[in-house]
Amino acid sequence: MQINTDKLFSRKNKAGVLSLVLGIGIIVAAVCSSMIYLAYFHRLSQIHDTTKLTLNRRIDSGLNYILANFSKLERDKAYHMDLFENGKDSVSFFLKPWGLFQVARVYAGQGTLSSEKIAMVGSYAGQVENSALYLADKSRPLSVGGNTRIVGKAFLPKTGVKKVVVNKVAYNGGSLIYGATSHSKTNLPALNNLIIDNLFKSLAITTDLPELDPGGQLSYDFSGGLTKHFRTWQGEAISGKFKGNIIVHSNGKMVVAKGAQLEDIIIKAPFVQIDDGFQGSLQVVAEDTIIIGSNVQLKYPSALVLLKDKGKALIQLQRRSQVEGVIILAGETGELHQRYLHFEPQSKLIGTAYARGMVIMQGAIHGHLSCSKLLHTNGSSLYENHIFNARIDRDLLPDAFIGTDLWGDSNRMGIVKWLD
Repeated sequence: MQINTDKLFSRKNKAGVLSLVLGIGIIVAAVCSSMIYLAYFHRLSQIHDTTKLTLNRRIDSGLNYILANFSKLERDKAYHMDLFENGKDSVSFFLKPWGLFQVARVYAGQGTLSSEKIAMVGSYAGQVENSALYLADKSRPLSVGGNTRIVGKAFLPKTGVKKVVVNKVAYNGGSLIYGATSHSKTNLPALNNLIIDNLFKSLAITTDLPELDPGGQLSYDFSGGLTKHFRTWQGEAISGKFKGNIIVHSNGKMVVAKGAQLEDIIIKAPFVQIDDGFQGSLQVVAEDTIIIGSNVQLKYPSALVLLKDKGKALIQLQRRSQVEGVIILAGETGELHQRYLHFEPQSKLIGTAYARGMVIMQGAIHGHLSCSKLLHTNGSSLYENHIFNARIDRDLLPDAFIGTDLWGDSNRMGIVKWLD
Protein backbone atom coordinates (compact mmCIF):
# COMPACT_ATOMS: atom_id res chain seq x y z
CA MET A 1 0.00 0.00 0.00
CA GLN A 2 1.44 3.37 -1.00
CA ILE A 3 1.15 6.26 1.56
CA ASN A 4 0.43 9.68 0.16
CA THR A 5 3.17 11.64 1.97
CA ASP A 6 2.10 14.95 0.49
CA LYS A 7 -1.33 14.73 2.13
CA LEU A 8 0.23 13.58 5.44
CA PHE A 9 2.62 16.51 5.53
CA SER A 10 -0.21 18.84 4.55
CA ARG A 11 -2.31 17.62 7.49
CA LYS A 12 0.65 18.02 9.87
CA ASN A 13 1.32 21.54 8.65
CA LYS A 14 -2.31 22.52 9.16
CA ALA A 15 -2.27 21.03 12.68
CA GLY A 16 0.94 22.93 13.49
CA VAL A 17 -0.48 26.20 12.23
CA LEU A 18 -3.66 25.63 14.22
CA SER A 19 -1.64 24.92 17.39
CA LEU A 20 0.42 28.02 16.77
CA VAL A 21 -2.68 30.13 16.30
CA LEU A 22 -4.24 28.68 19.46
CA GLY A 23 -1.03 29.33 21.40
CA ILE A 24 -0.84 32.91 20.19
CA GLY A 25 -4.54 33.34 21.03
CA ILE A 26 -3.96 32.09 24.55
CA ILE A 27 -0.98 34.39 24.98
CA VAL A 28 -2.92 37.38 23.64
CA ALA A 29 -5.86 36.53 25.91
CA ALA A 30 -3.54 36.24 28.89
CA VAL A 31 -1.87 39.56 28.07
CA CYS A 32 -5.25 41.25 27.61
CA SER A 33 -6.53 39.78 30.90
CA SER A 34 -3.36 40.92 32.66
CA MET A 35 -3.79 44.41 31.27
CA ILE A 36 -7.42 44.48 32.37
CA TYR A 37 -6.47 43.27 35.87
CA LEU A 38 -3.56 45.71 35.97
CA ALA A 39 -5.83 48.58 35.01
CA TYR A 40 -8.38 47.41 37.59
CA PHE A 41 -5.88 47.20 40.43
CA HIS A 42 -4.27 50.44 39.34
CA ARG A 43 -7.68 52.07 39.55
CA LEU A 44 -8.23 50.55 42.99
CA SER A 45 -4.84 51.87 44.06
CA GLN A 46 -5.72 55.31 42.74
CA ILE A 47 -9.03 55.27 44.61
CA HIS A 48 -7.24 54.10 47.78
CA ASP A 49 -4.55 56.79 47.52
CA THR A 50 -7.09 59.49 46.70
CA THR A 51 -9.25 58.47 49.66
CA LYS A 52 -6.26 58.44 52.02
CA LEU A 53 -5.23 61.87 50.75
CA THR A 54 -8.78 63.13 51.31
CA LEU A 55 -8.82 61.69 54.83
CA ASN A 56 -5.46 63.27 55.65
CA ARG A 57 -6.71 66.62 54.40
CA ARG A 58 -9.77 66.30 56.62
CA ILE A 59 -7.54 65.51 59.58
CA ASP A 60 -5.33 68.52 58.86
CA SER A 61 -8.45 70.68 58.67
CA GLY A 62 -9.63 69.21 61.97
CA LEU A 63 -6.30 70.01 63.62
CA ASN A 64 -6.40 73.55 62.27
CA TYR A 65 -9.90 73.91 63.70
CA ILE A 66 -8.67 72.75 67.12
CA LEU A 67 -5.74 75.17 67.09
CA ALA A 68 -7.98 78.06 66.02
CA ASN A 69 -10.70 77.31 68.63
CA PHE A 70 -8.49 75.96 71.38
CA SER A 71 -9.87 78.08 74.23
CA LYS A 72 -13.50 77.33 73.31
CA LEU A 73 -13.29 73.54 73.28
CA GLU A 74 -14.09 71.42 76.30
CA ARG A 75 -11.53 68.93 77.49
CA ASP A 76 -12.21 65.17 77.53
CA LYS A 77 -15.23 65.61 75.29
CA ALA A 78 -15.71 63.76 71.98
CA TYR A 79 -16.55 66.06 69.07
CA HIS A 80 -17.95 65.12 65.68
CA MET A 81 -18.30 67.79 63.02
CA ASP A 82 -18.98 68.29 59.34
CA LEU A 83 -16.09 70.46 58.18
CA PHE A 84 -17.70 71.97 55.11
CA GLU A 85 -21.38 71.25 55.91
CA ASN A 86 -21.79 69.06 52.84
CA GLY A 87 -22.47 65.80 54.66
CA LYS A 88 -19.27 64.24 53.31
CA ASP A 89 -16.23 65.75 55.04
CA SER A 90 -16.66 64.85 58.69
CA VAL A 91 -14.06 64.31 61.41
CA SER A 92 -14.09 63.23 65.04
CA PHE A 93 -11.69 64.67 67.60
CA PHE A 94 -11.05 65.21 71.27
CA LEU A 95 -8.72 67.18 73.53
CA LYS A 96 -7.34 66.01 76.85
CA PRO A 97 -5.03 67.77 79.31
CA TRP A 98 -1.57 66.27 79.57
CA GLY A 99 0.39 68.03 82.29
CA LEU A 100 1.23 71.52 81.06
CA PHE A 101 0.26 70.58 77.52
CA GLN A 102 -2.77 69.09 75.74
CA VAL A 103 -3.19 65.99 73.60
CA ALA A 104 -5.34 66.30 70.47
CA ARG A 105 -6.59 63.29 68.48
CA VAL A 106 -8.32 63.70 65.12
CA TYR A 107 -9.96 60.76 63.31
CA ALA A 108 -11.55 60.52 59.84
CA GLY A 109 -13.05 57.52 58.05
CA GLN A 110 -14.59 56.68 54.69
CA GLY A 111 -15.78 53.21 53.76
CA THR A 112 -13.26 50.68 55.00
CA LEU A 113 -10.47 53.25 55.19
CA SER A 114 -9.64 55.43 58.18
CA SER A 115 -6.85 57.64 59.38
CA GLU A 116 -5.91 59.50 62.54
CA LYS A 117 -3.28 61.86 63.89
CA ILE A 118 -2.37 62.46 67.52
CA ALA A 119 -0.36 65.45 68.65
CA MET A 120 0.79 67.20 71.79
CA VAL A 121 -0.42 70.79 71.58
CA GLY A 122 0.91 73.95 73.20
CA SER A 123 1.22 77.72 72.83
CA TYR A 124 3.65 80.04 71.12
CA ALA A 125 5.11 82.78 73.28
CA GLY A 126 2.86 85.61 74.38
CA GLN A 127 3.89 89.18 75.19
CA VAL A 128 5.65 88.43 78.48
CA GLU A 129 7.34 85.27 77.30
CA ASN A 130 8.76 87.07 74.26
CA SER A 131 11.06 88.91 76.64
CA ALA A 132 14.26 87.59 78.20
CA LEU A 133 13.56 88.61 81.79
CA TYR A 134 10.70 89.70 84.01
CA LEU A 135 12.05 90.66 87.44
CA ALA A 136 9.40 91.71 89.93
CA ASP A 137 9.81 95.18 91.41
CA LYS A 138 10.84 94.68 95.05
CA SER A 139 12.43 98.15 95.25
CA ARG A 140 15.92 96.87 94.50
CA PRO A 141 17.84 97.39 91.24
CA LEU A 142 19.20 94.51 89.19
CA SER A 143 22.97 94.21 89.67
CA VAL A 144 25.01 92.52 86.93
CA GLY A 145 28.61 91.38 87.18
CA GLY A 146 31.30 89.32 85.44
CA ASN A 147 30.47 87.96 81.99
CA THR A 148 26.71 88.04 82.54
CA ARG A 149 24.65 88.66 79.41
CA ILE A 150 20.93 89.47 79.30
CA VAL A 151 19.81 89.50 75.66
CA GLY A 152 16.28 90.53 74.75
CA LYS A 153 13.62 92.75 76.24
CA ALA A 154 13.68 93.01 80.05
CA PHE A 155 10.99 94.05 82.53
CA LEU A 156 12.91 95.56 85.46
CA PRO A 157 12.23 97.36 88.76
CA LYS A 158 11.91 101.13 88.56
CA THR A 159 15.31 101.38 90.27
CA GLY A 160 16.80 99.96 87.06
CA VAL A 161 20.01 98.04 86.50
CA LYS A 162 23.63 98.71 87.50
CA LYS A 163 27.11 97.23 87.26
CA VAL A 164 28.72 95.60 90.28
CA VAL A 165 32.10 94.12 91.18
CA VAL A 166 31.87 90.58 92.57
CA ASN A 167 34.97 88.78 93.86
CA LYS A 168 37.02 91.66 92.43
CA VAL A 169 35.56 90.92 88.96
CA ALA A 170 33.75 93.78 87.23
CA TYR A 171 31.03 93.54 84.62
CA ASN A 172 32.67 93.17 81.20
CA GLY A 173 29.72 93.70 78.85
CA GLY A 174 29.13 96.61 76.52
CA SER A 175 25.47 97.09 77.52
CA LEU A 176 23.77 96.26 80.78
CA ILE A 177 20.76 94.88 78.90
CA TYR A 178 21.02 93.91 75.23
CA GLY A 179 17.47 94.91 74.45
CA ALA A 180 14.65 97.26 75.36
CA THR A 181 13.55 97.68 78.97
CA SER A 182 10.20 98.33 80.64
CA HIS A 183 9.08 98.65 84.25
CA SER A 184 7.88 95.54 86.02
CA LYS A 185 5.17 95.33 88.65
CA THR A 186 5.49 94.44 92.31
CA ASN A 187 4.43 90.84 91.73
CA LEU A 188 4.83 88.50 88.80
CA PRO A 189 2.01 88.25 86.28
CA ALA A 190 -0.47 85.69 87.57
CA LEU A 191 -0.29 82.21 86.15
CA ASN A 192 -3.04 81.20 83.75
CA ASN A 193 -5.64 79.42 85.90
CA LEU A 194 -6.71 77.26 82.97
CA ILE A 195 -3.23 75.76 82.67
CA ILE A 196 -3.12 74.87 86.38
CA ASP A 197 -6.69 73.52 86.33
CA ASN A 198 -5.88 71.31 83.34
CA LEU A 199 -2.72 70.13 85.08
CA PHE A 200 -4.72 68.92 88.08
CA LYS A 201 -7.37 67.38 85.83
CA SER A 202 -4.77 65.30 84.03
CA LEU A 203 -3.43 64.04 87.36
CA ALA A 204 -6.82 63.21 88.88
CA ILE A 205 -7.44 59.58 89.85
CA THR A 206 -10.71 57.94 90.84
CA THR A 207 -9.73 54.37 91.69
CA ASP A 208 -7.07 52.47 93.60
CA LEU A 209 -3.83 52.43 91.67
CA PRO A 210 -2.06 49.27 90.53
CA GLU A 211 1.56 48.95 91.52
CA LEU A 212 4.17 49.69 88.86
CA ASP A 213 7.01 47.29 88.24
CA PRO A 214 9.79 49.93 88.26
CA GLY A 215 12.07 47.80 86.10
CA GLY A 216 9.41 46.68 83.62
CA GLN A 217 8.29 47.88 80.19
CA LEU A 218 4.98 49.55 79.35
CA SER A 219 3.76 51.60 76.42
CA TYR A 220 0.25 53.06 76.01
CA ASP A 221 -0.76 55.27 73.12
CA PHE A 222 -3.09 58.26 73.25
CA SER A 223 -5.63 57.05 70.69
CA GLY A 224 -8.73 57.30 72.84
CA GLY A 225 -7.78 55.03 75.73
CA LEU A 226 -7.96 56.16 79.33
CA THR A 227 -4.78 57.31 81.00
CA LYS A 228 -2.98 54.51 82.82
CA HIS A 229 -2.22 55.50 86.43
CA PHE A 230 0.24 53.55 88.58
CA ARG A 231 1.86 53.92 92.00
CA THR A 232 5.33 53.23 93.34
CA TRP A 233 6.62 52.83 96.87
CA GLN A 234 8.61 55.57 98.58
CA GLY A 235 12.24 55.71 97.47
CA GLU A 236 11.71 53.18 94.68
CA ALA A 237 13.83 53.86 91.59
CA ILE A 238 12.20 53.75 88.15
CA SER A 239 14.67 51.95 85.91
CA GLY A 240 12.49 50.40 83.17
CA LYS A 241 11.10 51.52 79.82
CA PHE A 242 7.84 53.50 79.93
CA LYS A 243 6.24 55.49 77.14
CA GLY A 244 3.07 57.38 76.36
CA ASN A 245 -0.24 57.69 78.20
CA ILE A 246 1.14 56.83 81.67
CA ILE A 247 1.19 58.71 84.99
CA VAL A 248 3.19 57.35 87.93
CA HIS A 249 2.27 58.51 91.47
CA SER A 250 4.09 58.23 94.77
CA ASN A 251 3.32 59.46 98.28
CA GLY A 252 7.02 59.81 99.07
CA LYS A 253 10.31 60.23 97.27
CA MET A 254 10.54 59.00 93.68
CA VAL A 255 13.85 58.34 91.94
CA VAL A 256 14.45 58.11 88.19
CA ALA A 257 17.51 55.95 87.53
CA LYS A 258 20.14 56.82 84.95
CA GLY A 259 19.27 53.84 82.75
CA ALA A 260 15.50 54.42 82.69
CA GLN A 261 13.94 54.99 79.25
CA LEU A 262 11.04 57.41 79.64
CA GLU A 263 9.11 59.24 76.93
CA ASP A 264 6.13 61.60 77.34
CA ILE A 265 5.03 60.17 80.70
CA ILE A 266 4.17 62.18 83.83
CA ILE A 267 5.48 61.45 87.31
CA LYS A 268 4.01 62.96 90.48
CA ALA A 269 5.47 62.81 93.96
CA PRO A 270 6.36 65.15 96.83
CA PHE A 271 10.10 64.67 96.14
CA VAL A 272 11.52 63.69 92.75
CA GLN A 273 15.18 62.97 92.12
CA ILE A 274 16.55 62.31 88.63
CA ASP A 275 19.89 60.55 88.79
CA ASP A 276 23.06 61.76 87.10
CA GLY A 277 23.31 60.97 83.40
CA PHE A 278 19.61 60.29 82.71
CA GLN A 279 18.23 61.13 79.24
CA GLY A 280 14.56 61.19 78.29
CA SER A 281 11.42 63.32 78.05
CA LEU A 282 8.87 63.59 80.85
CA GLN A 283 6.87 65.97 82.99
CA VAL A 284 7.61 66.10 86.73
CA VAL A 285 5.03 67.42 89.19
CA ALA A 286 6.20 67.73 92.80
CA GLU A 287 5.20 69.36 96.07
CA ASP A 288 8.50 69.86 97.91
CA THR A 289 11.65 69.17 95.90
CA ILE A 290 12.88 68.39 92.38
CA ILE A 291 16.57 67.55 92.01
CA ILE A 292 17.94 67.20 88.48
CA GLY A 293 21.32 65.46 88.69
CA SER A 294 24.45 66.41 86.79
CA ASN A 295 24.75 65.57 83.07
CA VAL A 296 21.00 64.99 82.82
CA GLN A 297 19.24 65.80 79.55
CA LEU A 298 15.48 66.28 79.73
CA LYS A 299 14.51 66.42 76.07
CA TYR A 300 11.78 68.56 74.56
CA PRO A 301 8.98 68.69 75.56
CA SER A 302 9.72 68.24 79.26
CA ALA A 303 8.40 70.14 82.26
CA LEU A 304 9.26 70.63 85.92
CA VAL A 305 6.37 71.86 88.07
CA LEU A 306 6.50 72.51 91.80
CA LEU A 307 3.34 73.90 93.36
CA LYS A 308 3.57 74.71 97.05
CA ASP A 309 1.96 77.61 98.88
CA LYS A 310 3.74 77.34 102.21
CA GLY A 311 7.03 75.94 103.47
CA LYS A 312 10.33 75.18 101.78
CA ALA A 313 10.45 74.24 98.12
CA LEU A 314 13.39 73.67 95.77
CA ILE A 315 14.04 72.95 92.11
CA GLN A 316 17.73 72.38 91.44
CA LEU A 317 19.51 71.84 88.13
CA GLN A 318 22.95 70.47 88.91
CA ARG A 319 26.08 70.97 86.82
CA ARG A 320 25.89 70.30 83.09
CA SER A 321 22.19 69.37 83.25
CA GLN A 322 19.85 70.57 80.50
CA VAL A 323 16.07 70.94 80.42
CA GLU A 324 14.19 71.58 77.18
CA GLY A 325 10.72 72.82 77.99
CA VAL A 326 9.05 74.63 80.90
CA ILE A 327 9.86 75.12 84.58
CA ILE A 328 7.30 76.42 87.11
CA LEU A 329 7.89 77.16 90.79
CA ALA A 330 4.71 78.65 92.24
CA GLY A 331 3.23 79.52 95.60
CA GLU A 332 2.05 82.39 97.78
CA THR A 333 3.83 85.72 97.36
CA GLY A 334 4.59 86.01 101.09
CA GLU A 335 6.66 82.81 101.10
CA LEU A 336 9.28 83.97 98.56
CA HIS A 337 12.29 83.23 100.79
CA GLN A 338 11.11 79.66 101.22
CA ARG A 339 11.14 78.79 97.50
CA TYR A 340 14.29 78.44 95.38
CA LEU A 341 15.07 77.68 91.75
CA HIS A 342 18.79 76.99 91.49
CA PHE A 343 20.71 76.82 88.22
CA GLU A 344 24.20 75.49 89.01
CA PRO A 345 27.18 76.44 86.79
CA GLN A 346 26.96 74.98 83.25
CA SER A 347 23.31 74.01 83.67
CA LYS A 348 20.92 75.17 80.98
CA LEU A 349 17.23 75.66 80.27
CA ILE A 350 16.02 75.89 76.69
CA GLY A 351 12.54 77.28 77.15
CA THR A 352 10.65 79.21 79.82
CA ALA A 353 10.98 79.44 83.59
CA TYR A 354 8.49 80.97 86.01
CA ALA A 355 9.56 81.22 89.66
CA ARG A 356 7.46 82.91 92.30
CA GLY A 357 10.44 82.74 94.57
CA MET A 358 14.22 83.20 94.58
CA VAL A 359 16.36 82.25 91.57
CA ILE A 360 20.05 81.49 91.99
CA MET A 361 21.19 81.99 88.42
CA GLN A 362 24.62 80.48 87.73
CA GLY A 363 23.85 78.74 84.46
CA ALA A 364 22.14 79.74 81.22
CA ILE A 365 18.61 80.20 79.92
CA HIS A 366 17.96 80.19 76.20
CA GLY A 367 14.52 81.70 76.42
CA HIS A 368 12.69 83.50 79.21
CA LEU A 369 12.85 83.85 83.00
CA SER A 370 10.18 85.38 85.22
CA CYS A 371 11.11 85.55 88.91
CA SER A 372 10.43 87.44 92.12
CA LYS A 373 14.11 87.91 93.00
CA LEU A 374 17.55 86.93 91.76
CA LEU A 375 20.20 85.78 94.22
CA HIS A 376 23.96 85.39 94.04
CA THR A 377 25.77 83.22 96.58
CA ASN A 378 29.35 83.96 97.65
CA GLY A 379 30.35 81.54 100.34
CA SER A 380 27.99 82.19 103.21
CA SER A 381 26.78 85.50 101.80
CA LEU A 382 23.68 86.11 99.69
CA TYR A 383 23.23 89.13 97.43
CA GLU A 384 19.68 90.01 96.39
CA ASN A 385 18.98 90.83 92.75
CA HIS A 386 22.57 90.06 91.75
CA ILE A 387 23.44 87.98 88.72
CA PHE A 388 27.04 86.98 88.05
CA ASN A 389 28.59 84.94 85.21
CA ALA A 390 25.21 83.82 83.88
CA ARG A 391 23.29 84.23 80.61
CA ILE A 392 19.62 84.82 79.82
CA ASP A 393 19.25 85.04 76.04
CA ARG A 394 15.86 85.19 74.37
CA ASP A 395 17.43 85.25 70.90
CA LEU A 396 18.88 81.75 71.38
CA LEU A 397 15.47 80.13 71.84
CA PRO A 398 14.58 78.26 68.60
CA ASP A 399 11.73 79.79 66.61
CA ALA A 400 10.02 76.38 66.54
CA PHE A 401 9.79 76.23 70.34
CA ILE A 402 6.21 75.86 71.58
CA GLY A 403 5.50 75.94 75.30
CA THR A 404 2.37 76.50 77.33
CA ASP A 405 0.18 79.57 77.80
CA LEU A 406 1.47 80.43 81.28
CA TRP A 407 -0.01 83.93 81.43
CA GLY A 408 -3.05 83.56 79.20
CA ASP A 409 -1.70 86.13 76.75
CA SER A 410 -0.86 83.81 73.85
CA ASN A 411 -3.09 83.96 70.79
CA ARG A 412 -1.38 81.28 68.72
CA MET A 413 -1.34 77.52 69.30
CA GLY A 414 0.86 74.94 67.66
CA ILE A 415 1.95 71.30 67.49
CA VAL A 416 4.52 70.52 70.16
CA LYS A 417 5.11 66.95 69.09
CA TRP A 418 3.48 64.23 66.97
CA LEU A 419 2.59 61.17 69.05
CA ASP A 420 2.38 57.54 67.99
